[in-house]
Amino acid sequence: MDKIVFLFFVVLDITSTTKPLEPEFEGPIENVTVPLGRDVKLPCRVKHLGSHKVAWIFLESSAILTVQTHVITRNPRISATHEEHKTWNLHISNIQENDTGRYSCQINTPIVKTQVGYLKVVVPPSIDDSLSSSDTIVKEGHDVTLNCHAMGSPQPRVTWKREDGGRMTLNRTHSTYEADGYTLEIVKISRLDMGIYVCIASNGIPPAISKRIQVSVDFPPTIWVAHQLIGAMVGMSVVFECHLEAHPAAIHYWTREDGHVLHDQGRYKFEAIQAQNDKKDHRGRPGTTITYKTHMKLTIKYVTPKDFGTYRCVAKNPRGETDGQIKLYEIPSPTTSTTTTEKSELQEIEEVTEVISTKQPWQLQVFDDRTGYHQPSHQSEKQMILGQPDLSSSENISSTSSYLVLSFAIAVVRCYSFV
Repeated sequence: MDKIVFLFFVVLDITSTTKPLEPEFEGPIENVTVPLGRDVKLPCRVKHLGSHKVAWIFLESSAILTVQTHVITRNPRISATHEEHKTWNLHISNIQENDTGRYSCQINTPIVKTQVGYLKVVVPPSIDDSLSSSDTIVKEGHDVTLNCHAMGSPQPRVTWKREDGGRMTLNRTHSTYEADGYTLEIVKISRLDMGIYVCIASNGIPPAISKRIQVSVDFPPTIWVAHQLIGAMVGMSVVFECHLEAHPAAIHYWTREDGHVLHDQGRYKFEAIQAQNDKKDHRGRPGTTITYKTHMKLTIKYVTPKDFGTYRCVAKNPRGETDGQIKLYEIPSPTTSTTTTEKSELQEIEEVTEVISTKQPWQLQVFDDRTGYHQPSHQSEKQMILGQPDLSSSENISSTSSYLVLSFAIAVVRCYSFV
């Protein structure tokens, strides 16, 4: 009996002196990175919790979010769950950028026990149009600054490129295919800098985003004429060409030297061809149209004598006016020239024949190949000079004799030219 009483007191003494175990964290809270708009769960594992409580606190604002599974905050995106007897989860739905920060899991022991985890919200880049440049028009020779205001987490990097893949001339000494920064400055812009500029914002969080900015450069029209003097024969067709550059687009037309405006009808045909960039872009696509260059053509069909003279290609836009001149002159027809020459020679021979017949009463003789003697000719002097056959004679004078007679006549002409 004494032994039983002793054991009872020993057990009672042990029970009365045994203290409950202190709550402990089973592991650290891991740092979490989550994209904007996703849901996230932060676990806090505690053993030997007993009658103690677990709470979640957002340290950046010192706000108590949950206690056990009860939600304290008024944020509807916050909730809490309990699983496996010792895991207390904090849930945040539709993560926003301002959710970034330190989250503390606390146990309300006499000396509060705390663990902290960090939630990082990454945000894909975006471009604020209200703070960025829109399509821009600038006068040639002026400076221009383009802005691209990008946001995101981490802070995005902004890169500038030309959409056609060409070089960007930032100033007289520096040109590049790519430039970094939230602003792009072009000093003394020229018409060659006209085009679409693209700013691309990226921060490693897909997707990257871009913005297109059309840069237009205004300048008065300029005209270049390759051939200012063009010749043509009557009845031919002729083409006049003028190379025009202007922005904004110019009104262009053709006139005569007296100011008479020509119309695209009848024998006149007009063409206006936009110049094409023969270079391919960075993706290998064909070059784009160069909007400020126009190839003007005027075709005149079946030229008449009235068409010869000066023509003007005229261009006007709000920045100014200019023109180019082309002169059309007549080229004599080869057929007409030959006929005139032949007539002149015939007239000369007839005149010489008349001189011979009046100044020399003697009869012309020809050499007969068959007899070996000179025989009187039954031909007239004109027939002899022109080499015409003697139709009144049955004798057949050879081609050799006719040639000698013609040569003789020419010699006589030359002699009498000095008399």
